[in-house]
Amino acid sequence: MECFFLAPLPGTTDLVLATEDGHVARIDALLWSWRDFGPPELKPLHEAVVSPSGRWLLLISPENPVQVHDFSTGKWHALDRTAELGTHAAFSSPEDHLVMQLPVSNVIRTLRAPDWKMTHEMPLLREDGGHTFQSLTASRMPDDTLLGRSSNFLIQLFNARNLQVQQNFHTWGPFSMTYVSDRNLHILSSISEIMVYSQVPVRKRLIMTTFDGRVGLIQPVSSDLTILGSWSGKAGVYDARTGMFTPVGAPRSGYIWCADLSPDGRTLLLGSLDRSVQIIDLPSKTVRRILPMDAEVTWLKFSSDGKRFHVATMGKLHTFGSDGMQLLRQQAILPVFTNGPPIDAHPGKLMWHRPDATRRNLIFAIEELSTGQITEIAVPGEDVYPFNAMLLRGDWMVYQTHDNCLNVRRLSETTRPRRFCGFSAPVSTVSVKEKADLLLASSDDHTVRLWSLSTGLPLLVIPTLTGQVAALSQDGKFLMMEDGFRALKVPLELSNLKLTAKELLKKAEQAAGLCLEGTQLKPFPQCATPAGLPGEGLVPAKER
Repeated sequence: MECFFLAPLPGTTDLVLATEDGHVARIDALLWSWRDFGPPELKPLHEAVVSPSGRWLLLISPENPVQVHDFSTGKWHALDRTAELGTHAAFSSPEDHLVMQLPVSNVIRTLRAPDWKMTHEMPLLREDGGHTFQSLTASRMPDDTLLGRSSNFLIQLFNARNLQVQQNFHTWGPFSMTYVSDRNLHILSSISEIMVYSQVPVRKRLIMTTFDGRVGLIQPVSSDLTILGSWSGKAGVYDARTGMFTPVGAPRSGYIWCADLSPDGRTLLLGSLDRSVQIIDLPSKTVRRILPMDAEVTWLKFSSDGKRFHVATMGKLHTFGSDGMQLLRQQAILPVFTNGPPIDAHPGKLMWHRPDATRRNLIFAIEELSTGQITEIAVPGEDVYPFNAMLLRGDWMVYQTHDNCLNVRRLSETTRPRRFCGFSAPVSTVSVKEKADLLLASSDDHTVRLWSLSTGLPLLVIPTLTGQVAALSQDGKFLMMEDGFRALKVPLELSNLKLTAKELLKKAEQAAGLCLEGTQLKPFPQCATPAGLPGEGLVPAKER
């Protein structure tokens, strides 16, 4: 018989063994004896799952009812559902719930112990996306969650009760594996890379607000105020002085994409993908007017004196008078900020791609909004995403090449741009804070990345649900990012950058639960001096 499953039974010294031809046995690891206890006529077996506490064993055999064994009573329970090709399941910890995927029926469902009644169900694949999972694993970060590994190199952390996704972890290849320790999640994301994630115990205190749709806009408009918007068409103002979020504006049928606040702090503009601009009196939170536009709104800004405001849609740049809302000027442009909100856009200039007849260079037109004067800048070569270039505060020009690296330089600079690499997909938002020496970007690969602007040193890599938006506070002390339906404000603690190599190594060893002895990594229990440096305080093997 061919064994495909062998796992320890938690709380005992026994092992559970299962073979493809239907044999299930419990092995006494001390006496090295076993006894068969599997249900009859259940073959071929494709999957076996032991619950984290060791009370339950689940068996999956295609075209047979799913079976659950209770070790406390010795009884088998046949679920009222036949397993399908690709059926996977896992118990949550503490195992109040069993989550089971049925891909042929296109459902994933939650069942409650001990009677295994269904408490929740939802489709795996929907019109707006979704995934089927190659495996499901119990997680303790936090309790009652599971990890699902999909076929497109994505690992998702989701709640076992309501099946809502809480976190995405992007991997780089088909070798991905997960291991959950007491404090950390370890992901073998490629044949040469292990990523370690730590749970943030103060997560609830970081939440600025929770929407009924995914967060799509995080736009700081002053030192204290940040505009938050959602895919579901709702928006509000977060005040850092009070920590309060106040809804503003009328709910829209499209994504809230951009926002700006007048210089006197009284008028708020909200642009959305339903082709409208809301003009809101901020002190009273009332909508003064809704301007219909010719296409989706992707960018808007007040002039420095507040007498005009500019709105960019997918094909035109519009200038309005602030008092009467009259259209003053209109001109054709190519799309700007179409892959992500204009988080740190230049307040007085707008840049867009202009096709070059020679095709040897990429030409970008830059308009000075106060005068209407247009200049051009050429970027040699064709290896650039032409519609994903940005002009940010401080005259920082950012464009992305097809290797997904960000190229950053000032408009006045003639030297080669600084390159910031690490993304595996197009960038969504970029924010530069020169005084804080930080560059922040989010990407379609579901990560947010932070670098030192001056050195290019990577500082942080944070997994997100969509990678749609991230921003830095105006003083550079806080990172704000989407976390699915929630917007988080995270204090930037970058003191690790000042640590010595010895201190950094100790922190890395403690986070991973490993130590470095010579050139070998070992688990803490096998370390002569946990978190020690190579050759420091090590005891020769004969003396251990």
